[in-house]
Amino acid sequence: METELEIWKSRAQAHEENYLHMLKRIDEVVAERDEAVRSCHIWQKGHSDIVAERDLWQQEAKRWRDMYLEYDEMLEGQISDAVERLNVVWEDLDNLKKKVQDDLLD
Repeated sequence: METELEIWKSRAQAHEENYLHMLKRIDEVVAERDEAVRSCHIWQKGHSDIVAERDLWQQEAKRWRDMYLEYDEMLEGQISDAVERLNVVWEDLDNLKKKVQDDLLD
């Protein structure tokens, strides 16, 4: 009877050791998962920061593009005005040339 009791006691101790070992492994797995979650949050934050920075650069690029388009339109207007003024000057020069020639011939 004592031997049987010792056998059962030995089995109970083995089950207790297995149970404690399983609890320890569960704690290790939970710790690994928590580390993975923290790592994932760090990656997400880094990704969010990169996306936010990319969006800022895109906005800045659009602002510069719009500014250059406005500048280009302004230059086109100034060039058109300059061409019109040059045409007037050339016409005035042609008229002056005709007047001088007419005065010299008269």
